[in-house]
Formats: sequence, C-alpha cells, structure tokens
Amino acid sequence: MIPALALFLSAAAQADDSPLWMRYCAISPDGQTIAFSYQGDIYTVPSSGGKARQLTTHPAHDTRPVWSPDGQKIAFASNRSGNFDVFLMNKEGGEPKRLTNIPRPLRITDTSCIWPTYCKMPRISNSPAPALCKSMR
Repeated sequence: MIPALALFLSAAAQADDSPLWMRYCAISPDGQTIAFSYQGDIYTVPSSGGKARQLTTHPAHDTRPVWSPDGQKIAFASNRSGNFDVFLMNKEGGEPKRLTNIPRPLRITDTSCIWPTYCKMPRISNSPAPALCKSMR
C-alpha cells in the first residue's frame, strides 16, 4: 500500500513539472507561444514556460489549434454547432468566428489547410476535401 501511495504522489508531483496533459500543441510562427487544447478548450502558454492562459470557455469541444502564418490568429475545430466546424479567433482570445458550416458529421484529422499557403489536400474523412479547403480561403 505504501509503495503505491509513494508512486501516486511522485506522479502527481511530476505532473506539475512536465505538462503531459497538453494536447495538439502548435508553436507560434515566432516561436514565443504554444497553443494547445486541454479538456475541450484552447489555451496558450509562453514557450519559455509560465502560466497557461485559457482562450476559449465553452461546453463544446474545442481542439487542434493552428496558428496563422503571421501569428495573429488561431484557428481550431469545435463542435459548438453540432458538427466539427473550423473557427478563427485572435491570438489573445475573444469571440471566435465560424469559418465553415459542415452539414454532416466530419472527422477532422488535419486543420493545416486553413491557411492557403499550407493548403494542398486536407486529410478529412467523409467530406469533399477540396471544396472545404476552397471555402476557407
């Protein structure tokens, strides 16, 4: 019992030192900030370390942040409208703008096609991918 407790306390202490809970991390173009999703919301944290800042607060699931090439905006997928659509917000947060209106459920596996310079062929299942990519330009 005591070894199990010691292991648990050790793991809990380590969780504070190494953020293993960050998901879908994206480094800003200038390398100064990391955007990530955690428990269905989007956060940023300085790449040098520090306190994370929550950018979205919504009962829906916000995930897979992607930086704009100029580093001023963050796009992300969210099911706040029922299906996973792409939303865009300022890097400091604020009200996200919905960029897509997907009429049926999608499984978005790569949001890198949001920015035309990166858009070749997004990996999206159950969707006419080129049409979705063109709608985001």
